[in-house]
Amino acid sequence: MDAVITRHRDHLCEDNVEEEGTAEVTSFQTSNDNDLRSPLLSEERMRRRLKFYFMNPIEKWHAKRRFPYKFAVQVIKIILVTIQIWLFAYSRYNHVNYTWDNRITFSHLFLKGWDSTREINVYPPAAGPLAVYKKHEFFEVIDYALEGYINLNESIGPYSYPNEDNSLAEMKLCLYHFKTGIIYGFNESYIFDSQVEESCYNISHDSSKGAFKSEKYFEKANITFSALVRAELLFSVKTVNFKAAGPITPPDCYQFDITIEFDNEDHDGQMVLSLDAEPIRLQSERFGELRNLK
Repeated sequence: MDAVITRHRDHLCEDNVEEEGTAEVTSFQTSNDNDLRSPLLSEERMRRRLKFYFMNPIEKWHAKRRFPYKFAVQVIKIILVTIQIWLFAYSRYNHVNYTWDNRITFSHLFLKGWDSTREINVYPPAAGPLAVYKKHEFFEVIDYALEGYINLNESIGPYSYPNEDNSLAEMKLCLYHFKTGIIYGFNESYIFDSQVEESCYNISHDSSKGAFKSEKYFEKANITFSALVRAELLFSVKTVNFKAAGPITPPDCYQFDITIEFDNEDHDGQMVLSLDAEPIRLQSERFGELRNLK
């Protein structure tokens, strides 16, 4: 009886060993299949992600049926940047146009010989260069500028003097000349020193004493035109630009530093005239507002 029981137990053990071996083989085959499939699944998943990444917003909308928030944000940013650029360009255009128009106005007010044909640059030019050819014409240009500066209140533009009490400010004439430049053309000789020196003179005048004569005023300056390289007549005016005012922004206040230049660098007997106005924006002070009372 014991021998029968022992043989039956051995038979059961052999069956268990065979079942365990079969299970181990099956699990090994399954793990191998999973190991082979996982790279394929990862590759396919990566392909789908890359394909979705390179889709445009419309294709993403068709793929997932979700509202493209990022696309909407980008559109809003483009609109805001476009508006900002437009406002900046509009502001710069108004500023450049305003300063150019004031430069034309100053040319009419202070530059002797200026006319409207010189306001437009055309080729060929309608007129020759604005220049002086005689000594007395040089002083006449200074006299004309000072007279226009004294009568600044007669201009249409809202111009004022730079002094706080709106009193007539001094002009300044700066001469740039060679240290020595004397020519004796009759015997082909000269005395020359190429060092350029600067000499500046303030111009003040009381209009109650009559017309200003710069030739007499600078009599002691002993201006040598053969040595003169260039001369600059300097003065300033202030103004307010109401056009730039809006519901929020106040009007712009400017100071224009005006320079009338006498260019004699070529020493060819022609001293070319030009006017330049450099705008400087100032801090505006608003004293009050006028409102319609009903």
